[in-house]
Amino acid sequence: MEGFLERLQVVVDRHLDGFEAKQGYAPADNHVSPAVQADGVIALRRAFDGRAPESVMRFFGAVEEVSLPDFWNGYFLGPAEWSAGLRSAGEPRAMATADGVVDVLIVGSDGGGSLFAVAVDGTDPVYLLPPSAIEDGVWTPGSAQATRLADSLDDFLALFVTGLEDHVLRGGAAPFSQV
Repeated sequence: MEGFLERLQVVVDRHLDGFEAKQGYAPADNHVSPAVQADGVIALRRAFDGRAPESVMRFFGAVEEVSLPDFWNGYFLGPAEWSAGLRSAGEPRAMATADGVVDVLIVGSDGGGSLFAVAVDGTDPVYLLPPSAIEDGVWTPGSAQATRLADSLDDFLALFVTGLEDHVLRGGAAPFSQV
């Protein structure tokens, strides 16, 4: 997680350097906050009756929140209390797929209404859930389907930070914007 946090902070600092001169407005509060308390992890464990994926617990044990409103539409990961609150409220707690219903843990959003969801099924892939109906706590696909972004949270985080680096340092597309 250390390498992720360091790389992410470098790309955030680089993006914000001269931001107002380039964009014509002051940046919002873009930040990467390391975790300082275990409250969020405790809340997630409770919300998932101890079944939350270990990779998510490890992430929120190290990272309180990633808030990047000035990157593309925005990217937001956490805080863990937010994820636990969504689970408790059933917004959503699962997603419908062609193979059935899969429990999910929402770890973030893209600022455009889509959610980043980790499947709580023992394999823990990460999906992008576009805006759609949530019925009885289950996200149901509408015109857009869920997209599998990565095989694991660690892979998702690597794709995320690499995509931000490509976008900021080389002018590439923003992460997951082509999905």
